[in-house]
Amino acid sequence: MKKAFARALAAVMLLVCTTVTAWGEPAVLEPVPEADETDLNCMLIAVGKDASPTGYVIVGHNEDDSGRIKMRHGYVEPATWPAGTALPAENGRAAIPQVENTFGFFWSQAKAATGGFSNADGFLNENGVFLVSNSNASSKQSTSDPARLTDGGIEYNLRRVVAERATSARHACEIIIDMVETYGYAPSGRAYTVADKNEIWMVQIVSGKHYVAVRVPDDHVAVMPNHYTVHGLDEYEDILYSDKLVEYAIEMGWYTPAVPGDYSDFDFAYVYQAAGSYKAAANTLRQKYAQAFLLGEVVEDYFPFSVKVDGKVSLETVKAILSYHYEGTVDDPADRRIPPGNAPHDTNIRRICTGATIESAICQFTADPKLTTLWMAFGRPCELPYIPLHPLTGSIPVEIQQMEDPAYELATHLQPNPPLMAYENTGWQEFRNFQGMLEMVYDQHIESVGALIKDYMDELYPANLALVASGDLSAAAQFDQTVTSSALRMLKDYANTVIPVVPLEGGYINRVSPQPVYDLFFTMPGGAQPAESSLRFGMNFLNTSSQYVSPIAGSLTSLGENRWKVSFTTAGLASRAPSAGVYEHIFGGRTTQGEGFTGLLKLQFTDEDILAPTGDLQLATEAHHVKAGDYFTVGTAFVKQMSSNTAVLTYTYDDSLFEYANFVPAEGVTVIDITHAAGSAKVTVAAMNYDLQNVGDLMLHAKPTAKLSNEYQSLSVHIAYVLRNNAWVKSIREDTASVSFTTVGNGGGGQPAVPGDTDGDGLVDLRDLSNIIDMFGVGSTDSQWTIRYVFFDFNNNGTIDISDIAYVAKLIQ
Repeated sequence: MKKAFARALAAVMLLVCTTVTAWGEPAVLEPVPEADETDLNCMLIAVGKDASPTGYVIVGHNEDDSGRIKMRHGYVEPATWPAGTALPAENGRAAIPQVENTFGFFWSQAKAATGGFSNADGFLNENGVFLVSNSNASSKQSTSDPARLTDGGIEYNLRRVVAERATSARHACEIIIDMVETYGYAPSGRAYTVADKNEIWMVQIVSGKHYVAVRVPDDHVAVMPNHYTVHGLDEYEDILYSDKLVEYAIEMGWYTPAVPGDYSDFDFAYVYQAAGSYKAAANTLRQKYAQAFLLGEVVEDYFPFSVKVDGKVSLETVKAILSYHYEGTVDDPADRRIPPGNAPHDTNIRRICTGATIESAICQFTADPKLTTLWMAFGRPCELPYIPLHPLTGSIPVEIQQMEDPAYELATHLQPNPPLMAYENTGWQEFRNFQGMLEMVYDQHIESVGALIKDYMDELYPANLALVASGDLSAAAQFDQTVTSSALRMLKDYANTVIPVVPLEGGYINRVSPQPVYDLFFTMPGGAQPAESSLRFGMNFLNTSSQYVSPIAGSLTSLGENRWKVSFTTAGLASRAPSAGVYEHIFGGRTTQGEGFTGLLKLQFTDEDILAPTGDLQLATEAHHVKAGDYFTVGTAFVKQMSSNTAVLTYTYDDSLFEYANFVPAEGVTVIDITHAAGSAKVTVAAMNYDLQNVGDLMLHAKPTAKLSNEYQSLSVHIAYVLRNNAWVKSIREDTASVSFTTVGNGGGGQPAVPGDTDGDGLVDLRDLSNIIDMFGVGSTDSQWTIRYVFFDFNNNGTIDISDIAYVAKLIQ
């Protein structure tokens, strides 16, 4: 059996996620019953330093969570906090006092529309302390008993305080224990793993104030699916546990020692795990196969906290375990995969790499914390490469640095933000787009994608070791950026040249009152004919088997020239969008010849009909006190997104005062043609995805010879555009808009004036200073504001204030 498993292990290591056809003796293994994924979140492999080929700890972790979730990344800088600061917490949880000084840390944030997750984020702080966690499913402790907690207990902030305060893994363990003993842990059960370059500690917590903390022996590897794995309290040299852990279990009736007063038969996992979660099939399956990688053989009914290994456990082995689906065993039956791509994810067999795996991280420690490598796959590790990051150097690749202000994001982490779930043009999004499309053609492309990723990473492993050995922090930042960009190019090139990707077109969906039917149009390559029964369509990141929709029977229609239309019941799509916005959707299926294809559509959801009446076009400018020779811009936009892909804008303005300078299109808008003459500019634009809203900025130049006065000027625009409704009927709409702005004079219009000249004598002197002092405090609600005072509001804040007085004082001649 050991040799058979070793042969299979070699095959899996070769292509990580490719199908393994021979495992030797699968008949000895029985299929595992179907399992619900609820509460079975995350998977961890923790390699002690003596079991690691580098002599430093390695920790690998799959973050598993269901739904439309974004993993966002940033570095929170060290901070000094005012006395009395408390950490923001979930409703009803304890307000933890903040310490005066906190460390900086890299943060991997899990956020959904309803707010940031309490039990999903990963951290690596500036001291080289790494933290991740795993659900321990249900403990026997009732979570409805308020007596188990103090001040509502602690949840999210248990991980935050470790990131902000810990100086080592042991210190992090002490912080967790102190917090649990002080406040109590609110959820049913969880395992927190904290590590530095030399040590790994895992704290397995029961809701309330009971826990067991164990240091992973240096020559062991710990495997944590989602159940308690600590058994006897004397099995490990370094073990800590709560006072009266055993006595409390006896009091609750969960444990009766065989011999009164003799607790040697106490088994923490058995005693404290809820009956429905103890040795649950999904957990034992994942632990069994992960341990088989480490031991070289399958050992039935063996679920210890850690296993001693012979030899070294490489980074590649940790990657292979985290990417595993039990290929070639009876626990991966062919009829339990998900069409149309026959992928192993989103099934009711709980695999190590599963449908809910939203990020995978392997922390490879080294002597210098700043050069610790976080190998990160921004989705399922079987479908995406691990990218080596060194975030403690102070730099994160631009493609995945999604947080503009990480400190603000931390302060608002728990708050809901539905619009954040919409499509974003980031590198992280591109990784997930590739994963979503690959899922639709999984069985026909995973082998070649696996080989592509393996070749890519085989070059990265030694290159990263050499980089770490060099100690060059600036080189590490550049290395990370180069690798991230090249990985994205590699996947794009593969998708563009190898995967059959079909162009998609479709209208918008009104979330409030959705049309009954949604029509999707697509073009098949080479005249291939799609098989209607194979087609699936749904929002990226969601469960393919349960949340993607199938076509309305008989709706597939050929439109000629390889173009097809297929219809879906809209309600099944509209319910997925948490707010109005654009969300990427994945389409896939098979041809009648069995060849897979896929496509991606940026689908717009609205809360009202896009076919809106006129009056929705707006001009805006920040131009204020324009003087001769000034350049200024006027922005053009609809107040909401319009289902249009082309428009012609004609601007008109006073040609004696202003002249055309430039037109800068908004993101996603392309200028097709520009013509301009005295007093007008005509701009033709295109928006390829029927998502026109911001059009662009017209730049004008106030002629140097212009005779300007203290007065209002105006500019207007006329737009003609094509508007498409949800039935793909197109109409031509027209609209107009105008904007006014202030100019200040230089002797024109018969009224000599210069900025600051309050009396029209062409000079700025003490009389003008006196006059503006008289104006002090006048605001925009004054009846004379637009006639007189606005021209002396130099800072444009709607009030004549001290800064305006100072401005005039500086102009006195």
